Parts: sequence; C-alpha cells; structure tokens
Amino acid sequence: MPSSNHDTRPQAVTKKVSICVLTYRRPEQLKLLLDSLGGLKLEETPAKIDLIIVDNDADESARPVCETAVFPWPLRYFVESERGIAQARNTAVWHSVGAQWIAFVDDDEIVEPQWLECLLRAQEKFQADIVAGPVVPKYRAGVPEWIVQSGILVRHRYPTGGWPKTPGTGNVMISAEVFRRIGNFNCRFGLTGGEDSEFFLRAGHAGFKIIWCDEAVAHESVGPGRAGLGYILRREYQDASMVARAELICSPGIGTRLKRAAKATLRIFQGILSLPLASLLGMAATARALQRIFLGAGMLGGLMGITLEPYRDPESNL
Repeated sequence: MPSSNHDTRPQAVTKKVSICVLTYRRPEQLKLLLDSLGGLKLEETPAKIDLIIVDNDADESARPVCETAVFPWPLRYFVESERGIAQARNTAVWHSVGAQWIAFVDDDEIVEPQWLECLLRAQEKFQADIVAGPVVPKYRAGVPEWIVQSGILVRHRYPTGGWPKTPGTGNVMISAEVFRRIGNFNCRFGLTGGEDSEFFLRAGHAGFKIIWCDEAVAHESVGPGRAGLGYILRREYQDASMVARAELICSPGIGTRLKRAAKATLRIFQGILSLPLASLLGMAATARALQRIFLGAGMLGGLMGITLEPYRDPESNL
C-alpha cells in the first residue's frame, strides 16, 4: 500500500476570543495592562484575538491610550456613558458578537504571558463553560508592611480544575453560549458591584461548568489607598452584601434568608469573641477579627438591602 504524506493527526481548532477591559480614569494603569496583553504568548493553543476597551468615563479619558497603543491584535474602543459596572460589562459583551469566548480582566491589573493560553488549555481539558483564575496583589510603594506580611489581601486559590466558590470578573473567560442562555449582567448591580456574583450564581444554577485555572495569573496593583484598614473593612462589607443580594435574586425564599442570616450571625460572634485576643497579637490579627464582623454585617445588610454604591463615584478608594 503506498504511503501517504498527509498528516492525519487532529488539528487544533482556532478559537475566537474577545478580551474585554472596562476602565474609568486609569490611563496609566490601562497602558500597563495593554503592554502585558501585547506580550501574550500562544504557543500551543491557537486563538484569534481582539481587544475591547469600554470606557465608563463620558470624557473619554482612556481614548488617547487606546489610540496610541501598539498592539498585535485588533483593538476596539467604546464609551459607555451611563455610570455602572454592569452597564459597561454588557456593552463589552454586546461588542463581542462573533466571539466564542469572552475574557475579562480589570484595568488595574497586568497578566502573565501565558495567561490566556492557560485559560484556553484548562477549558479544553475540563470542557468547562467558565474558567476563572487568580488575581494576585502587586504592592506599590507606601503599602504598610503589616499588609504585605500578613497576606490579608491575598485571595483564596484553588487547584486547577476545581470549583471556585466565588469567581469574579477580574480574571475569567466565559463561553458566549452562557450569555445566550442566561442573559447579560444584571444592571441592578450597576452602582453597587456584585454583578459578577449574581451572574455566576445564575450560570451555576443553569448547569454551566465553572472551573479554576491556577496557572492563569493576573496581578492587581495595590497602592496605599487600597491598603488601609478602612478600605479593607468597607470592601469586606460590600462583597458580603453583594453575595447575599445575589443569592436572594437567584434563590428567593425564606430558606435562603435564614441560612444566610445564620452564617452572618456566626461570623459576627466569631469576630467579636476573637477581638480581645487579636488586639494583643497585632494589627493583622485585629484586622482579621474585624473582617469577620464586617463580613457578617455585610451579609445582613445585603439581606436587608443596605448596600454601598462605589460605582456612583468610581474615583473613591472603594
């Protein structure tokens, strides 16, 4: 039988990915992110990439950075003048029509060169619909040493392939099919944040597979404004309240309220009981005890509709 020169091995399928970035008056940090995205390496997983920048500033402060960026893939710039994180995310999704995958990364982050390839490989290996990755703090000058040493701003990480308990949109890749099935981000969370928590709860309830990829690392810039105890506690309250609100929307009923209220009460008592000893052990221990109290208070606040609105004034520290 004559030999064949044709390669019969299966060929990798090129995926189309829209990388979406929302920004508000952070041109210097946005430029750093664009530089890191321009250095992405796709050595084993082919992908057709475009970058979508959505500026939530009606004054278009990000336009000069986007127009002068030297980028190896198409870059498209849009303005969403209506204030709101969910509104800006939905604008990005709308302009991603035609993409199979939609990746989100924040404008105060930078990504490692293998970031996107790791997300794509994990998706293929685990046949996932949503792949989330770690956001690691990158401390700037002026951050107190106790913040750095304590790791209080370090978020929980999971083994690759595991189920992330509370994925966020700071580092995630989502199948376009998810949006087609469950809709976009809920604009009720536009000024408060938490639109990602509600979205991923809906996705999980709809049966979509959400996994973690620990190798797909993004680094978040943390300056002194985000490293004060006041910011940490406000953020703890805000995150907890948004998760509680999202749970009520996805699973309304007395059972959800009672379960979340019980967890909230437990966290508050844990914090109060540990506070006297923590105050003797130093700032980090004290902050962790206060975190538990604010976590529980945030849960209760979310159940009662008492929330903060950081995206009404995005220039605030929160």
